[in-house]
Amino acid sequence: NKSFLLISILIAAFSAMKGSRGEFVTFLLTVFCIYYNERKVSNISLLLKMFLIFIAVFIISEFVSMWRSGGSFIALIEGDNPLVQFIYGMGVSYITLYQSVKISLISGMFEFHYLISQLLITISSVLGVQVYLPGISYSHLASKTANPQLYEQGFGLGGSYLGESYLAMGLIGCFIIPFIVLFLINKLEVFTRYNKTFYFVYYSSLPSVLFIPRETLFYFFPYAVKGIIVVFLFTFYVNIKMRRFNNG
Repeated sequence: NKSFLLISILIAAFSAMKGSRGEFVTFLLTVFCIYYNERKVSNISLLLKMFLIFIAVFIISEFVSMWRSGGSFIALIEGDNPLVQFIYGMGVSYITLYQSVKISLISGMFEFHYLISQLLITISSVLGVQVYLPGISYSHLASKTANPQLYEQGFGLGGSYLGESYLAMGLIGCFIIPFIVLFLINKLEVFTRYNKTFYFVYYSSLPSVLFIPRETLFYFFPYAVKGIIVVFLFTFYVNIKMRRFNNG
């Protein structure tokens, strides 16, 4: 309904204004998924209006981001258009894939551990164990090999689960892993219709799942864990309140 879409736009605007482009786009896709799943796109006009509003918010956020980083109207007139820069930056995704092919040719062997790098990083972080990130994470390795100087300064290319798939299984992995991901997304969405708890965990994790073309395969893992913890605490709180209410 309109209230749901209004709240979604406000959340997306907050994400966009703080400069989280990927978060903005994946949230938009998640809203579309929820709307399609619940409403079956019965109101095309409302959906189109929402899309246009999202685009307007995104464009405004790009200019806000430009001014926050020291941009000006003069720079804009001279051709430093943030929207053009955003489109130009899309080429970074291709660089990450190119790096995986280059690294694979140099090493000459499959590296399966890159597929579970997010799990290893999350577990090591929880346990307080320091690890050499380029040794287990492809996103760090790609950034380091592409430009060691910028990597040391904190800059990076990001990652790609396709790059991880190529390093782990070669070209066939770029077909198998995406197929498994799409198959699981399709099947898991079915369960959201029958279980409210799963509904919350699934859709709270979906933005991170949709971001894996620019991140690790299990990038969603920490978000799923957070969702489960929130559900557990909320259920625990509700049960306590219900017991107190029943006991008078």
